[in-house]
Amino acid sequence: MPCCGTDYGNAGGRRLGNSVVRSRVDRYRVLMPINSAPAIHGLALVLLGLTLSFGQQAAMGIPQALEEPNALPQKQDAVAPRKPRGPVRDNNRLQFQRAAASNEGLDLKKVMAVGIPSEVQRLLGQLAVDDFAVRTEATMKLRRHPVPDESLMAALARGGLLEEQRVRLLGILEWRILNRSRGAVGVKMTARLMGQEPRGIEISEVLPGLPAERVLKVGDVLQRLNGQAALRNEDLILQVQQMRPGEKIKVDLLRPVRDPEPGQEDGLAEFDGVGWFEQVEVEIVLGSYEQLNEDPRQANAETRRRENFVAVVRATWGNPADVVVIDPEGQSKTVGESRAP
Repeated sequence: MPCCGTDYGNAGGRRLGNSVVRSRVDRYRVLMPINSAPAIHGLALVLLGLTLSFGQQAAMGIPQALEEPNALPQKQDAVAPRKPRGPVRDNNRLQFQRAAASNEGLDLKKVMAVGIPSEVQRLLGQLAVDDFAVRTEATMKLRRHPVPDESLMAALARGGLLEEQRVRLLGILEWRILNRSRGAVGVKMTARLMGQEPRGIEISEVLPGLPAERVLKVGDVLQRLNGQAALRNEDLILQVQQMRPGEKIKVDLLRPVRDPEPGQEDGLAEFDGVGWFEQVEVEIVLGSYEQLNEDPRQANAETRRRENFVAVVRATWGNPADVVVIDPEGQSKTVGESRAP
């Protein structure tokens, strides 16, 4: 785990030999074994965004430990007792209330109304047990669990989590959002000029082995996806990649046809300088984005949407804590960032 060992030389007339400030980021407990010295001048340990389950005991405990190095507790319950002696301010709920009216893309009312299945509650509890292997296994299971993301967000919104659980759960949600499977049609699109008729998304290539090969043709102009207008290439990306492989999407399109014989124009539409089109409605069973052999995190409209949503989630329930050491010259150094694996 991240740690730092620093000899700060003389401080207040006393030499701190082999002083160590160590942050066990995985456990979110701060241990400070100090060989000697009743006080340290010029050294500050700052916990940014870290609200421990025992309230202010951490801030009060550090000077006490420095004054009595031989009495520094060695057991975890003495450093971070599971049951605080006094009331603990629920910053999770406070942050949730402040964000309730401002976070776009996050339905907080739905989050508060959704239930948390008992199996998920059990796994959430395992995120804070002593055994590292158990915590890691619970993390991996929650990443892949079919429960809706809102159920995991509900655990954050309702508060009462230890810092270990909160940070790991944020990491789990981020992974789920960014890596959720995406649907694919299997086409390449041509950018159309604004106002160009007919309006829509023009297909320039149909990729072999993917669903579009069976129902779409080069030159088709997609106009509606599941009843929603599709005017830009990004509209197709967002609509399809938010769906999962195997789901169906209804597509309304215009397909170019030969100029009709006089009197046979029924059901066709003519666009000046472009030609004649027939209206077609098709249904496509989506394939998998993985079939495109592209990086799911490459920059496109859906990737940006997911990244923005992750930012909204973190703005609502907090970022993982950074442990920063400030040296006597005022230079800060990040020792570790508490991100769940």
